[in-house]
Order: sequence, then C-alpha cells, then structure tokens
Amino acid sequence: MKKLSLISTLLIIIMSAGFSFNTQAIELKQDATNSIFSDAELNKFLSKRPFDDVVSRQAAQRLKDIFANDLKNSKSQNIPSEKLPKLAECLAGMTLMQLISTPAFDKKLAKPEELMSDYTLSMNTMICMKGQSIAVNESPTISTLSVNDLLLDFTSYYGKEVVVKGYIVYNDVGSYFFHTKGNANAIFLNNDRLSRDSKKYLMGCGGGCEVTLKVRPSEEDSVLMKTAYALSIVK
Repeated sequence: MKKLSLISTLLIIIMSAGFSFNTQAIELKQDATNSIFSDAELNKFLSKRPFDDVVSRQAAQRLKDIFANDLKNSKSQNIPSEKLPKLAECLAGMTLMQLISTPAFDKKLAKPEELMSDYTLSMNTMICMKGQSIAVNESPTISTLSVNDLLLDFTSYYGKEVVVKGYIVYNDVGSYFFHTKGNANAIFLNNDRLSRDSKKYLMGCGGGCEVTLKVRPSEEDSVLMKTAYALSIVK
C-alpha cells in the first residue's frame, strides 16, 4: 500500500480536535503512526537498549528523514521549501523525546507505536507549525544546575535532559551524585546509558570526583532517594 502523506494525516487529526492552521481540508484517513513506525530502519534503532546518545541521534535522524519526505511530498500545505528542514527537525525531536521519556519504552512493555498516540503527534505538529522548534542533534541551550537545584525542582524535570554539576562516587551498578563532596544531598544515577568511554573515565576518578553530567530524571524514584539516568559527561 502506497504510503500516504504523514503531514496530511496529522492535520486531519488536528482539525478533528478543533485546531486550525488555516489549511485546506483533506480527506485522508490513515493512522498517522503507521507512516512512522512501519519504517524498518527506524524500528531497528528504537529496538535497541540501552538507548544511548549515539542510538538517539540515529533514531532522530531517521525520524527527521521520514518527516522531511512526507512534508516535501505533501500537496496540501503551502510551506516554503526553506522551512521544511526545520519543521521536520522539530517534529522528529519532539516525537523522539516524548517517546523515550515513557517508562514503558525502556522496559519494552509496548511497541513504540503503542506509546505514541495520534493526539500527541497532532499536538507536536501544532507546536512545530507555530515555530517552536527543538533541535535533534544537540540539546537545547540550558544553564547548568547544581544537584541541590535539581533536587528542589525534581518533578518538573521528569523526562527532560538537564545538565548538572556535582560530586560523583561511581559504581558500575549505580552511582551517587552529591551536591558537593561531604554533602549528604544526593541523586542515585542509573549508568546504563553511559558510553563505555564515559564509564571508564568515571571509574578512573578514584573514590569520587567533581563532574558535570547530562542526566534525565526518572519518575521511578525509590522511597529514600531521587533517581536519574546518566546520559553523558559534559566536557
């Protein structure tokens, strides 16, 4: 079956929910998720665990290619060609970020297409069409937090990538990320997503060292301690 235009499908869903982009009505009725998650190459990336930075970039690039192709082939939109790459990048970045921040994704409790609803895809499209883009290959510019800063506003950072500076006591099973050396305030880090080189670096810092990390706070907190996924060392 010939693949229908993804952007046209998304817009049908959006308009049915009461949103309008001042575009022509389109009579297409294909599930939007089919256009994305039927792609074999993308599914190859999404099936990998742990989902580290390298795999994330590969998946984001594939998503961007799919969105770019559908936008280019869409006959229903009057979008300037120079804006298509940025729009595709935004859609890819938001879709991947929301998908992998779902706890069920890490545990392989459901297929990706079961975790990303049509409503979410339509909302992503609405946001991107309004020009709120998110970069795919680099994190948005954000200020560096202290461990204490993160602890105080931990729930507001669920599923987001944040840069945090602190004092780490590394263990291959898991690490403790303290505000400062000798300070009791700490976050427990899951190291599964760190690259081999990053793990080797942290193993070589002895009984502890100051470091700046990119982390993703998790909702799966223990009773006694907040937890986060360590993603990479920020040089």
